[in-house]
Amino acid sequence: MKYYDDGSPILECDSLNHMEETYDLFDARGLFCATVCDKCVGKVKASYRAEIFQNPNYDMPEDDLYSGWGKDEEESDDWFNKFLDDWEAR
Repeated sequence: MKYYDDGSPILECDSLNHMEETYDLFDARGLFCATVCDKCVGKVKASYRAEIFQNPNYDMPEDDLYSGWGKDEEESDDWFNKFLDDWEAR
């Protein structure tokens, strides 16, 4: 993502003088990216990787954050089931 000189991200149509209607810009996966108008849509799109508007299977760093969740849940269930078995054996 690109940022303005003051450090804020480019997310919204920044012109107060646009006479056109604004609309929501979505990527190829249907995820919201920004609110834009026809005059600034190119500038806003340029702040993202071009791939996200064309390929719904683009790589997302967030995908990796959740890859281990299923394994952790299975391990937690195994631990809990073992605990119950030991408890019932008493």
